[in-house]
Amino acid sequence: MGIGYLESEFESKIVAQQNQKWEDIKMCELGCMERRVDPVMVAKEYYLSVLNVQEHISLDISGKLGSLAINLDREIPTFLKDRFNLVTNYGTGEHVNNQYSFFRNIHELCRINGIMIHALVPIGHWINHGRYYYNQDFTKQLAQLCGYELIDYFQSQKYVEKENTDLIMVAYKKVNDSPFISENEFYQNIPILDTRNKARTGNYLKNTKNFSLKDAVMNKFKRIKQTSKKIVILLRDNAFPDTRLNLLIKEGVNCPSTSNDPKEKLFLYDEAVEHIKIGRFLEVGSYLGSSAIILAEALRRNSQSKEAKVYCIDTWENDSMLEGKKDTYQQFQDNIKPWQDWIIPIRGNSDEVKLPFEGLCDVVFIDADHSYEGCRRDVERFSGLVRNGGCLILDDHISYPGVTKVVGELLVTGKWYVGNSYDNLIALYRDETSNNFKRKRIKNKIKSE
Repeated sequence: MGIGYLESEFESKIVAQQNQKWEDIKMCELGCMERRVDPVMVAKEYYLSVLNVQEHISLDISGKLGSLAINLDREIPTFLKDRFNLVTNYGTGEHVNNQYSFFRNIHELCRINGIMIHALVPIGHWINHGRYYYNQDFTKQLAQLCGYELIDYFQSQKYVEKENTDLIMVAYKKVNDSPFISENEFYQNIPILDTRNKARTGNYLKNTKNFSLKDAVMNKFKRIKQTSKKIVILLRDNAFPDTRLNLLIKEGVNCPSTSNDPKEKLFLYDEAVEHIKIGRFLEVGSYLGSSAIILAEALRRNSQSKEAKVYCIDTWENDSMLEGKKDTYQQFQDNIKPWQDWIIPIRGNSDEVKLPFEGLCDVVFIDADHSYEGCRRDVERFSGLVRNGGCLILDDHISYPGVTKVVGELLVTGKWYVGNSYDNLIALYRDETSNNFKRKRIKNKIKSE
């Protein structure tokens, strides 16, 4: 929907009424928004560079425009909870299938005395825009059942020149730390009109009526490049993940891994490719080599450096694995054989091994000891090896509280920000130059889309 005058003016009024200063605000934006009023720009860039907010994170299933790729149908990661004093929903909620999860996530994102602002689509307006529609009773019932202070609400037309484009603008203040209401309470007491139009939820396709299967398939291909030896198909947006993974690492696709999700491997590959500059990756925790193969293939296909290498640290004694201790080094060596020129094993404990290289890395991937103490120890030793503008990737940041806590501590330093994520994988980008690198990255993303 984008941010227009109605949303922008309401937001400014509420922030001023609550005596908030923009530079003190930690903001979470649901959806990746663009401003359609002066100055016209990506909302994330506006809040960071014009209003100079302390922090801005946007959550969107698409991962576009610098957003963190999170499905709001599901519970948000722990490190995002109770983090923000301003949470905004400007036309995202009506596209999320699980309404209970969506509004519970907003509740949990917001800290005590924080503000939650919504632009809701009223019944009878924005026909065929989203799945869900609301009314003013919704705003009152949500406040009453959740114990929010209802700061202000009204219904007004977004576009004067267009009929049936009203929005319900509402602002709440979270004044207590009570947990969100139960799912039964939510659906039994809060009025929401469900059109059951799932074509307008999630990362939906626009103009679905005129969208053929051929168009859908062609949209998933970035390009087809024919060489004298073979046809290389380069896919976009993780389309057909099994096919793409087979094309990338045919010989290593069946390498045993702790994850069977091909999208996790493709996420790791894409992050690695995006950050190649020096041509050096470091992996802490390699198990049987599945992720090492992915990182090596990224270098093989994309690095210009003759010294490009993936350095893998592990004991290969199955530490912390469910099947118990055993020597897996030979199995690792067998699995990585087609990539042995690109992978350098470093056998030993991560806190004791001596690194066989000097200098920085493009990417450091940590997937070893998931306890707080172990993860923090690895991060303290190896995160400093990430070059400015490089990437630190951690696995299991949702499943293991110790990893979650370490991620939160990294973000608080201001030297890292969330660049991307998929399921249990999170990519933190290093930025020690205030907001300059963030703004440059956002602009690059806009140009590429």
